[in-house]
Amino acid sequence: MNYNAKGTRPDGSYFRCLDSSLKKNTSFIRKLKTFSASQLNSLLEEMLTLNLTKYTSEVASALVESKLKMTDITSAVKLCTVLHHKYVDFQYNLLDCWHRALYLTEENLSLNESKGKVDLRFYAELINVGIFTYDEGFPLLENVLSGIMSTDKECHNNINIVLTFCRYCGHDFAGLVSRSIRKLAETYNKTVPKSTVIPEDKQNYMKSLFKKYHVLICRRLLRDNREVMRLVRENKRILQTRGEVSAERRERGITLLLSFKKLHKNCLELAECLDEETPQFLQGELSKLEELSLSIENATSNVGEAVSPDVWDDEEMQQFYENIPNIGDFIQSPTDRLNEPKANKQEKITEKDIVESDSDNDVECFSQEINDFDEIDSPLSAGIKTQLESFLNHLPQCVNREMIDNSAVNFAITFISKNHRKKLARTLYNVSRTRLDLLPLYARLVAILEPAMPEIAEELGKLLKHEFKFHVKKKDQINIETKIKVVRFIGELVKFRVFSYIEVLQCFKRLLNNFTHHQIEMFCNLLETCGRFLFKHPDYSSIIKVYIDQMMRVKSATILDPRYVTMIENAYYQVNPPERPIHIKKKRPPMHEFIRKLLFEDLMKSNVSTILRLMRKLNWKSKELASYAVKCLTYAFKVKYDNIRPLADLVSGVANYQDFVGVQVVDGVMEDIRLGMEVNRQEDSQRRLSMVKYLGELYNYCLLDSSDIFNVLYSFITFGVSLDPDIPSPLDPPENLFRIRLACVLLETFGHYLDSKTGHKRLDFYFVFFQNYYWFKHSAACWDSKKPFPIEITYMFHDTLSSLRPKLRLYENYEESLIGVESLKAEFMNILAKKNIKTNRELEIIQEYISPVCLITRTSKENNVFCEIASEATSDESENESNSEETSSKTTCGNIKEIGAGEPSPPKSIKENSTNTSSVISNKMKMNSTKRDQKEPTDNIKPLFPTKLTNKMTDQKELTAAFFKLRNSKTLTSCG
Repeated sequence: MNYNAKGTRPDGSYFRCLDSSLKKNTSFIRKLKTFSASQLNSLLEEMLTLNLTKYTSEVASALVESKLKMTDITSAVKLCTVLHHKYVDFQYNLLDCWHRALYLTEENLSLNESKGKVDLRFYAELINVGIFTYDEGFPLLENVLSGIMSTDKECHNNINIVLTFCRYCGHDFAGLVSRSIRKLAETYNKTVPKSTVIPEDKQNYMKSLFKKYHVLICRRLLRDNREVMRLVRENKRILQTRGEVSAERRERGITLLLSFKKLHKNCLELAECLDEETPQFLQGELSKLEELSLSIENATSNVGEAVSPDVWDDEEMQQFYENIPNIGDFIQSPTDRLNEPKANKQEKITEKDIVESDSDNDVECFSQEINDFDEIDSPLSAGIKTQLESFLNHLPQCVNREMIDNSAVNFAITFISKNHRKKLARTLYNVSRTRLDLLPLYARLVAILEPAMPEIAEELGKLLKHEFKFHVKKKDQINIETKIKVVRFIGELVKFRVFSYIEVLQCFKRLLNNFTHHQIEMFCNLLETCGRFLFKHPDYSSIIKVYIDQMMRVKSATILDPRYVTMIENAYYQVNPPERPIHIKKKRPPMHEFIRKLLFEDLMKSNVSTILRLMRKLNWKSKELASYAVKCLTYAFKVKYDNIRPLADLVSGVANYQDFVGVQVVDGVMEDIRLGMEVNRQEDSQRRLSMVKYLGELYNYCLLDSSDIFNVLYSFITFGVSLDPDIPSPLDPPENLFRIRLACVLLETFGHYLDSKTGHKRLDFYFVFFQNYYWFKHSAACWDSKKPFPIEITYMFHDTLSSLRPKLRLYENYEESLIGVESLKAEFMNILAKKNIKTNRELEIIQEYISPVCLITRTSKENNVFCEIASEATSDESENESNSEETSSKTTCGNIKEIGAGEPSPPKSIKENSTNTSSVISNKMKMNSTKRDQKEPTDNIKPLFPTKLTNKMTDQKELTAAFFKLRNSKTLTSCG
């Protein structure tokens, strides 16, 4: 497609419509200098509006000079393809820039390694896609590759550039087929297609260049291998004669070894690409250099060491790790190893195993070593073999100290062969990665058997060290559970002193050297397991402190995932917890503790009657005890949410014998709800929900009237509510939707138990105002497409209303809810017009009083009185029915036959407890009227109408007279 780009380029008229300004074109070129794959789409869109005809040379230069990554090359080639199809001069300008960038002079015969390997691949891809033809582009590529390989016969500094080219472009320009691809093709009997980018003779020539370069690298590897082996032997001799190796020789050895390892690794990869063979070396000898150069002096054995009791946090932990049975008491013929001194044991560990090795042998030979170890075949008799298999299968079931101790003694008595011990070590090593609870017990098993069978500890430690090095060296991001199991097992063995302290400190250091990803988790788990033990050990406390301080510095200087940050902080504070004042538990009298246990711990649905009998036996004549009992009965937020209904059942039962309990509990609950609205703290949300739920359950058990419930409901949508969006209320901000949740919980709790006609009317009126409040919140300016209105609040609102009024038509927006409030106002006005309201002034007072604004901003008690009047006025009951309701003084709530007998069920017909509400309200009105006449107002009595309304009236008696005329026009029904 790129070869035919000439016929697809636009004519001159196309470029006249595009922007040729210097400012925008220069800005576009600057973006090209920092090009990345993520910028491709934005640059292509910007290029559609620009005319780059005069700037093709600058564009080409910017692309060549940009510091690309391997992942950006494909996107860069796409961008070059678009430019090539659009501008005639771009191809030649780009080729000229590449000639300047890749040209090798006598003074500079090599390329920059990091940029050179990217540039060569980028240039080769441009030839491959046809932006440069073979005759134009390949000569430069051939000269560069032959030049960097012919001038690098000794140092091989350009091996990474050559290796990268062979890996990505070797098949296209040299006909290279890697060994893995060839084997796959032979396995499936397929033929690898040949490249047609360049002629076959040129491909053979390039392939021969690469093979000659590989031969030179192999010769250098042989020379370096002899030098490394010579240095290993010399260092070993110096260590044996002088006892130490100088720092200079160690540094020289480390440098030589690292250089050899790097070259060897690159040589293996190049051989893979060329399908050539590489000399094999005795990798086991290479690790000795690093072990000797990094050996730790003055290392002493910690096996069997006695530690101070101060290293343990509590006595139980000390007993677990210190109180170990003496296995020699259970063996009839102890071996000589029980009495042998262990002074030279650490020397063997220090010389061969203590210091970690960075050689590739750990990674390459670990799997083979495990496979060889698994091939152990011991000549066991059938009976002993069956017993051993049974014993090993039973080990995962040993889940406590007694069982693991018995298993250790059983193994020491029954299985005495060396192969038995190797089999046990392999089984312990292969513990499931999900059974971390077994690691302390398995470590205790090893510690018990170690005096008589040290081979178990040695083999297990060796396996764990090899696997630890294997995972750290490989740096993959898989098998995290296995990695955690390994480090935790090492930590448990350290606490039993069967794993060297020096070796575990080297594990800490190894992990800190590359403190990223899974190594963070491994370090934190190792620190959590044995870090506290080493931190309190007098000999190693300073070293651990240095390590954890370094860990915290790395955390502060690096941007890590929040999960890793939390993990690091938890591990740090577990090892070195901050000093805190000791929390002293509050001391309470025994009777107070007894009451708290009954209500907050024992109370549940099935034992309400039992708890009631115990609560009745309290000394209720004691004011102090009765006050505390009422306080605990009020705190519903201290019980489980499912136990709120049993608590209300219990209060109902106690109130039958102690009258003041029900009154004080209801008063305390309502006070707590009001306080929650005044304080409005987010941390009190669960408490507020529990108390609102409790209030509804108290109503269900006939401990308060529905008028109090409606007072609370109206307070949710009126108290501290501001309808002016410009002046938000601090008590009810626009984004705070918790009151909707409270109202829904209360409605769901008591709504199904409200069965009087008046109550249903009042609930219908409340739904109008509740929907208006909901849509007022929904239409707030704080909700938009980026921050939508919470869907869970919408679902809760609709579910609550549909459960109580399935046929209720819900408003769909705030304007519709306002219309509903206006229609309710008009309905009230029509009913009031039929009453004996003679003067227009009285009608204006009533009209202003029931306006939507006043209904929302008025106190809950005033709205409750108003809705009582409205519900009575709209009631279809006759005068006789209302009179008969007034004479009723007591009813039952639900189908509760016995207090404490269970849950209330929704009643078929309920008439709520109340006195003559008409007379009560009338008396209150007369008291307020009398006090107004006497002109002695007090702060404790609130006027029935809002202050702003009464201030408008020239005579307060007009308001009172209007209400009395309305109230006396018809006898009110009970609206409890």
